[in-house]
Amino acid sequence: MKEYEVKIKLTEYLLANIKKNIIGSEFRFDFGARRADIITICDGIATAFEIKTSGDNVTRLPQQIYGYKKYFDFCFIVCEPGNIDNVRKVISKEIGLIMVDDMQVTLIRKSKQFKAHDKLILASTLNIKEIRSLVKIGKLSKMELCQKISETFNLKKIRSISRYSLEKRMKAPFETFINEKGDSITRDDLMTLNRMPSHRLTFTS
Repeated sequence: MKEYEVKIKLTEYLLANIKKNIIGSEFRFDFGARRADIITICDGIATAFEIKTSGDNVTRLPQQIYGYKKYFDFCFIVCEPGNIDNVRKVISKEIGLIMVDDMQVTLIRKSKQFKAHDKLILASTLNIKEIRSLVKIGKLSKMELCQKISETFNLKKIRSISRYSLEKRMKAPFETFINEKGDSITRDDLMTLNRMPSHRLTFTS
């Protein structure tokens, strides 16, 4: 299957099985350096889903997972029957595993909950207005301001602020997606879930 076909099946599965989740797609974090294929958030809990189709190389997967664990509470690898063995070889048992084929989506293994998040990476997805409300220092880059936040607040506080911000950003695109999709999810429907503002490195005064 193509990646978007796996995304459609995964999104349908998430909608059917986890009713309260807000779903997003192509989510960038860590100042835009990293991207998660599909994410969900529910009651302050953020989950990442990394898709690996049968034609994908899994060499970089451990590095991707390392980044996910610094930001997300749960992490799943979504693969096809043709590459599940290769995926298993490079991920630990703490990572969740989902298999997708033409007929169904199967949860193979649940994810462990990750709590050792990186304060700077959590702060990286805040927008400038949110950052200014926390740190009132001018003429610094976004990264420098986020570093100030990570030095000023504890992990629990930053995680709470970051999750609230994330859910707020995801809500409108997800509601549009729900209202516009038909009986079957299309590739165009997935594009609606991408419509979250990406936070680039910017300067403020």
